[in-house]
This record gives sequence, structure tokens and C-alpha cells, in this order.
Amino acid sequence: MKKRLGYLLLTMAGFTAAFAAQPARTFADDPATTLRGYTEVDRIIHERIARTNGFELGQYLGDDSTQPSEGKLLALLGTYVGSDTNGGYRNGDPNSVNTLLWYIALSQFAQDIADTCNKPEPVPTPSVVPMPSSTPSSIASASPSGTPELQATAEASPSPSPSPSESPPAQLAVRPTFHAALMPLCKWPADSAKSDTALYNYYTALLSFDAPPEEFAAWKDYFLNNAQYANAPASTALPAMTLAALFNPYFLLRN
Repeated sequence: MKKRLGYLLLTMAGFTAAFAAQPARTFADDPATTLRGYTEVDRIIHERIARTNGFELGQYLGDDSTQPSEGKLLALLGTYVGSDTNGGYRNGDPNSVNTLLWYIALSQFAQDIADTCNKPEPVPTPSVVPMPSSTPSSIASASPSGTPELQATAEASPSPSPSPSESPPAQLAVRPTFHAALMPLCKWPADSAKSDTALYNYYTALLSFDAPPEEFAAWKDYFLNNAQYANAPASTALPAMTLAALFNPYFLLRN
């Protein structure tokens, strides 16, 4: 929790740096366009990147809910509120608050993606085979007189499971297809990581075809030619590359 709260102390310099790699379009270019909202972005991330293992994007903001609740922090990222005639989409207009919250969540998400470079390749989750019915809690044994009698078996009391508020958030586990696109970038700044194929495969693994080709060209050119990242280790360059792609308005805005 201290790590998460620490992101709230981001300087404005660090905040504005997130826009550096996408000069072709900004939020201001589409003042009438609204954010996709938390639920939609979380769904897309699970479709493209994260495996379904309990991980939710909102956990970076201290809330691992799948649906934002009115009055909660995630609702500020854009959400539908109400189901009657008074219901509607709320907090969808980009502003300084929800833009900062998106930056906080996506920057930590980008760091966890980069940390995946040091984890083993994911394997498909095996199917769960139902176990046969449990054995009886008592067994029969012969008494000295030959009459069967029941003898209770000792059963260990299960340890109480932690309450949801005590349970640690699920760690990010990426999909095998995304892992395949990520691994070449883990070798940055090697020449193989800078190839058009490696960069394009990773960019489209993140954004699919949400953005036009010139956005990929701007993203690629920025990281290949920026002295801060061109020869930096993957632990430095990859989080910035991932954040720049996910923080692109073509990803966060309704197109």
C-alpha cells in the first residue's frame, strides 16, 4: 500500500513525461471525446495482456473491483452510474484528476509487465478434474467381540481463510501470446529488440489496431532515438515504452 500511495506524490515533471512519445494526438484535440472508462479498459487489458487469475487493474489504486461503485475512486476513471432514466455515463470527460489516476495505474501496470521478463514462460491453465467424493469421516473397526464399531477419524480443522480486505492482490500473469511478443523486447537494447518486427509485434500486442500507423512510427522513432532510452537497459526502457503506448489517447479515449 505504501508503494501505491507513493505514486500519488508524483511530480508534474514526471506526469507530463508520459505524453512525450505520442505527439500526433492529445486529449485536447478531441474535447468532445470521452474516456473509455475503467470497466472497458480493464476488459481490453484482460483480452490482450492479463490472464484471468483475479488480477484487476484497479488494484493499483487500492480497489480490485471489476465494476466501479459510485462514490469510489475507480468511478472517477469513467463509469456508468444508475440503471433507470437518471442513469448515465459519469466522469468520462478527461480532466486533471482522472488523467492523473490513469497515469498512476498504468505506470505501475507497465512496471509489472517489464518485471515479467524475469519470470518463467506462462503455461496454459490445466483443466480442473473433479475429485471423487470425500471419504467418510469415520471408519469401521472390529471390536474384541467381533462386532463392528465406528471409530471417528481425527480431522484437522482448516485454517481460516483471510477476509477479502486482508487478501493480497493477485499478481499480474500475462497471456502466452502477449508473453511471446514481450520477450524480444526484454533483450533491449540489443539490435534484435530494435527490429521493426519486434517493435511492431509488441506495440500491436498492447494497442491492437486502436491507433493509426503514424502513431506506431512516432512511438518507435522516439525510443530508438531518445538518448535516455535508446541504450538503456530493458528495466528502464520497457516500462516507459509500455506506458507510452497505453497512455496514448487512441487507447484511453472512445474512438
